[in-house]
Amino acid sequence: MFRLALVWMAVAVIGLDLFSLIAVGRHWGVLWALAVILLGFVMGVSLIRRQGMDTVSRLYRRLMAGELPAIELLEGMLVLLAGLLLFMPGLVSDLLALPLLLPGLRARLAHGLLPRWLRPFAARHAPRGPHTLPGEYRRED
Repeated sequence: MFRLALVWMAVAVIGLDLFSLIAVGRHWGVLWALAVILLGFVMGVSLIRRQGMDTVSRLYRRLMAGELPAIELLEGMLVLLAGLLLFMPGLVSDLLALPLLLPGLRARLAHGLLPRWLRPFAARHAPRGPHTLPGEYRRED
């Protein structure tokens, strides 16, 4: 069910991108529409490079400190999603990608998604049934 919803959302974003490009092309002209797409692409690539390197450096610092970099991994995935949205030619996908490139908003989103992201992992690795510990015992009567 969730996958079907994701497919429909992707189709909706692509349709809205196409509609927005046609509207901008009719209103401002084709060259301006292409300029807006190119500007969004160039700005997106530079922002993704900067934000991605920052996320990777924070991930590396957490690993070197012996900590689990769960938030940094999730933020890296959000930067990757922003990159995919920015590479799509269109205004709607660019507008959806911009909040993912703002560090404060991305961190809040990652902290909100982390419990949902870890829940399936915790359910798979939770102990099941009674747990027997190895050891010796001595009965005293």
